[in-house]
Amino acid sequence: KLSDQVWKTIDRLVFNIFFPALIFTGIIAHPIGLSEIMSIGGLVWGVMFGALCLAWPLKRYSTLSALDFAGIWQVSWRFNAGLAFVFAQALPPQAAVIMSIILGAGVPCGNFFAVCVLAKATGKAGLHMLRSIALNPFLLASAAGLCVNFSGVQLPEVPLKSIERLSDAAIPLALLSIGAALKWTAIFKLDKTTSLIHFIKLILLPLATYFMARFLSFDDTTVAVFIVFASLPTAAAAHTLAGQFGANHQLTAVMVAQSTTLACVTMPLWAMIVL
Repeated sequence: KLSDQVWKTIDRLVFNIFFPALIFTGIIAHPIGLSEIMSIGGLVWGVMFGALCLAWPLKRYSTLSALDFAGIWQVSWRFNAGLAFVFAQALPPQAAVIMSIILGAGVPCGNFFAVCVLAKATGKAGLHMLRSIALNPFLLASAAGLCVNFSGVQLPEVPLKSIERLSDAAIPLALLSIGAALKWTAIFKLDKTTSLIHFIKLILLPLATYFMARFLSFDDTTVAVFIVFASLPTAAAAHTLAGQFGANHQLTAVMVAQSTTLACVTMPLWAMIVL
């Protein structure tokens, strides 16, 4: 119990403080154009909606209830933001800025889609959850960073250094959290439905993203970051949201463990292609 409480505390700190600080400092590091933000954000939303649509037909063949399926359905489009920044460190410096924009656009969108499908399965409006999306720390950090970037305001050195020190803690803590989520035994609980969802998330989505990014004429660095983003395992907090709506959160937790573990194989392969 103590161990679980410690990890929950670390996850809350990473989600509410350290990663928002990392997103903020990443966005203000380099000038960003509005057209760049709209094009990157548009592809992020398109990729996530595409994953949602690809996994939707599986509902027809699943033996799960509508609510329990909604709980695992979100695995197909949500992503682990912590691992996103870990991989971005292996790419050129501009990649961190692009990843910050992707996370700022993708995290609220992923949460919104998840709330919608879970709320529809329960018949509830889920307005309180939509409010929490609007107050999402990643979204707020992205908005604040963009305001500073567009305005050209120079922040005072002391608060800026403080934010940078907070952002320095994000990657090490994210690696600890990811390591805690690894469970090799979860692989043995794969079935047809869950295997197909993981195939969509870890194989089909990066492949489709590559062709979409090339079709839209993004530069090589941006394409590489998009592939890293699309190949990420699902969000570690997916089971928490499922539980809040009354879905089988233990089943979703197994899916999170499976996605994280399988990504140990698939992400290095995509990284080799990207790099």
